[in-house]
Amino acid sequence: MMPRKSPPAPVVLGATLVPEIRDLVQQSREYVAATANLALVWLYWNVGRLITIDIQKNARRANYGDELMSSLAQQLSDQLGRGFSAPNLWDMKRFHGQFEILQTVSRELSGPIL
Repeated sequence: MMPRKSPPAPVVLGATLVPEIRDLVQQSREYVAATANLALVWLYWNVGRLITIDIQKNARRANYGDELMSSLAQQLSDQLGRGFSAPNLWDMKRFHGQFEILQTVSRELSGPIL
C-alpha cells in the first residue's frame, strides 16, 4: 500500500502583502508620532517665547506675570480646551528660557561681517 500524501496547504491570498502593508502602517504611525511630538515642542517653545516677551515689556508692573498667566489660562482654555492652565503656561515659559533654538550656520553667517 502506498503512503497517503497529506493534502496541500491552503493558499492564503495576499499572504506576502500582509507583512509589507503592516510595515508601512507601522512606519507611518511612528512618523506621525514623531511629527506630532516635534510640533508640540515647537508650539510650547513659541508660546513660552511670546509670554516671555510680553512679561519683559511689562516688567514694571508688580505681579504682571501672575495676572497675565491667570488671564491667558482662562482665555486659552475657553477657546482651545485643556492644556493651557496657568501652571502649564509657566512651564512653557520656563521651557523657552531653558532651551535656545539655534539658527543654522548659514543663517548665522548671513549677518554683518566685521
